[in-house]
Amino acid sequence: MKILHEKSSCCRERIYRFGNRRRQCSWCGKTWSVWKKRRGRKRCRPSKNLLQKIFVEGQRMRWRRNKKHFHSVNALEKQVRKLTVRFIDKPRTEKFLCHRYILLIDGLWFKFNKTRFTLYVMAVRSVTSTCAIFLDPMLLHGKEAYSDWKHVVETIPPSLKKRIKALVSDGFKGSKKLAKDNKWILQRCHFHFIAQLQVRRGMWKQMEDRDIREYIYQTARHLLITKNNVQVIEKQLYLAITNPHCPRKLQSIIKEFLKNLDSFRTYLQHPELHLPTTTNTIESMNKLIRKQCRCLKTPQSLQRWATAFIRMRPTITCNGHIFQQN
Repeated sequence: MKILHEKSSCCRERIYRFGNRRRQCSWCGKTWSVWKKRRGRKRCRPSKNLLQKIFVEGQRMRWRRNKKHFHSVNALEKQVRKLTVRFIDKPRTEKFLCHRYILLIDGLWFKFNKTRFTLYVMAVRSVTSTCAIFLDPMLLHGKEAYSDWKHVVETIPPSLKKRIKALVSDGFKGSKKLAKDNKWILQRCHFHFIAQLQVRRGMWKQMEDRDIREYIYQTARHLLITKNNVQVIEKQLYLAITNPHCPRKLQSIIKEFLKNLDSFRTYLQHPELHLPTTTNTIESMNKLIRKQCRCLKTPQSLQRWATAFIRMRPTITCNGHIFQQN
């Protein structure tokens, strides 16, 4: 068997070896490296559980800057940004196997350079479960609006969207039209309505119309949960707001409430769906997102961090109306 020795690529002459990497041509003296090594400092491989520690355990970057792998906060931020982009580019693994779902939505606003942005957050929950699964959020320019919500809802996978039967929201302008366009049942949040009445209750002040304010407050809350004599209570509430001593702002709130009374009492009309009467599930996640993203300075970073944060913590408990506090 004939053995062919390696020749230099420049002169096709014998090659001298200098260690394991360097080679030299015997004719012209040119040297080269066989396995080229990357110049400079060795790259530090980020920890696999770095996102877990930041997004789930709540650690801050300044707490980890003295670790042996990171020499500064900027270096750590660069590593986290790369890991975050790589993480959110992967497809989600959650599976939706139930036949009926309800959709919970809410908006969270931010400001960058005096410009307002709204983060649209959505979660779905099976009618037979108490665990809500969050979908990827979307950050859009401007205030919360029906046109933006329509665009966000279209991003829901079609196989999941056709199984959604009800919508739970805080009653933003256009929520009724959004539910009607998608043929969903609308359940409005009780907490937002009660909060409007609570600040105008006048319990901490000595007011002349304190009695009528308290009567309207108690009657409206009773109308939210009662199953009997609904029309009688509704008429009593209407007569109360026609009282000359009733504040004008309270009148407008109750008129809007009576106009959309069916949307507030949907959970009584459809007990088989186990609808929650508040959007506290979304509000809890919004509070965590705002705390996690309070130091971000660009909309792009907010979109990345919010998406990664929700994917790291995709579920939250969401009980039906039996467990809700009115």
